[in-house]
Amino acid sequence: MFNSHATVSTFVIQLDRFRGTLMDEAKIEAAQPATVPSTHVRFTRDEYLRLRKDQLLTGQSIPWLLKETYFSRADFTPRLDVKTRDAVRRELGYIGNNLNQAARYIHGGMVDDFRGKFDEVYQGFKSPAFISGDSEWRR
Repeated sequence: MFNSHATVSTFVIQLDRFRGTLMDEAKIEAAQPATVPSTHVRFTRDEYLRLRKDQLLTGQSIPWLLKETYFSRADFTPRLDVKTRDAVRRELGYIGNNLNQAARYIHGGMVDDFRGKFDEVYQGFKSPAFISGDSEWRR
């Protein structure tokens, strides 16, 4: 069922892989902590009630349910690598900056009859000529 030695060994191996090396079994034995690592988790009322219900249904403890659920799934891999995430974040920052500049420009009174000009542009985008590509805006 639960082998604390294997879990601690796995933890040490994973921790050491994070550092970039892989320890051998002798080093794992020497590196084992005196107590098994633990953590504290807070739940919302609904989350706790759901866990409690599952605990009563399965007859297992809440920590066992959490470990079984987490460690039985495939390893987590992010959908975007760090370089791509940084590029997306940077682009979103540029877009946000442009929106702030437009809002400042509009709210500063620099554009007279903004609503009329906006409606004119909006209607232009909806026009059949724009949609078909014959519009002068697309040239």
